[in-house]
Amino acid sequence: MTRFLQKSGRLKTSEFWHSPLVRAKDTANRLAEGLHCRASLTEKSGMEPASDPTELVKRLAKQRRPVAIVGHEPHLSTLATLLLLGRAEQPFLVLKKCSITALERKAGRWRLRWQISPKDVSRSLAEKD
Repeated sequence: MTRFLQKSGRLKTSEFWHSPLVRAKDTANRLAEGLHCRASLTEKSGMEPASDPTELVKRLAKQRRPVAIVGHEPHLSTLATLLLLGRAEQPFLVLKKCSITALERKAGRWRLRWQISPKDVSRSLAEKD
């Protein structure tokens, strides 16, 4: 996934926010190293699988530079749905394991920019062969 992202130039971030869980921290480290980017890695509380994403939405509202969030389900799907729809009773966007979803805020509104999964990467690489 990192090789694909590096070649495509799709993931641009100034900071990686990751949950306190080891798996997320390791993933953030691997992404930063694989992309050869100088983005800082910051552990954020409230990003565990069962956490309420409302606090993270408030943090993102104050964020002015691109940030990559490395976390867990169902928290990430709930967060994405809350950002896109303004509510998160039932996730609208369900994120697959190991996928990357890019959301963008323009004029105060969030929108889905792109999404890619390891399956998509495998298919893309097979098409090039």
